[in-house]
Amino acid sequence: MKELLLVDDDEATLLIVSKYLNNSGYKIFTARNGEEGFQLLNKEASIEMVVVDVVMPVMDGVAFCRKMRSNYKFVNLPILMLTAMANISDKYVGFDAGADDYLTKPFEPLELLLRVQALMKRNRKFEQISGFPEKQNNDCIKINKETFSVNIRNKEIYMTLVEFDIISYLFSNSGKPISVEEILQKVMRYPPKTGNPETIRTHIKNIRAKIEIDSSNPKNITTVPKRGYMFNNIASQ
Repeated sequence: MKELLLVDDDEATLLIVSKYLNNSGYKIFTARNGEEGFQLLNKEASIEMVVVDVVMPVMDGVAFCRKMRSNYKFVNLPILMLTAMANISDKYVGFDAGADDYLTKPFEPLELLLRVQALMKRNRKFEQISGFPEKQNNDCIKINKETFSVNIRNKEIYMTLVEFDIISYLFSNSGKPISVEEILQKVMRYPPKTGNPETIRTHIKNIRAKIEIDSSNPKNITTVPKRGYMFNNIASQ
């Protein structure tokens, strides 16, 4: 049975979500704030994913995500954020803190289950998705799937697990436009016609901010109108 940590200060949410996911085959640990959640993570080594609310006392969801991502033990643990805040700027803050996906309240329990299943299914070493070699590089970028690291212009770049998987997939398909729908299915592992395209757009924005010299004028990952995103083989920058 897969084990999941749910962090939320709302008792009704804890009860409903815990019961639904438990009935779907997951063992659920619960915490009422980020501090309790972090203590549980350190105690229960078998936890494979975290679902966390944003607005909570003691330690909110954003601070919790940042604390997780700063700890090498949890840097690749999938995080799904639950929040009543639907503004794109709020989502950007969540993704920037290290969240892998974002679900806005109120939500249907089935949608939550699909998001959880999608994040759980993704292979952390990525070889089952693309099968590309351990290291690939052009003259500017090196990607290492063993360490989940991206080296650009001789500088090591930190990536969340989802960011790493997205850039790896685009990189392995260099020169080919990849649609948002394909990324949702092949990388995020969503069933067809599910998942929020805005999630991918926000992740791309975050990736560009990390790898581009000028993220407002990207050279490595460009947008191909009506077709998606394309990784370009660049000789120099």
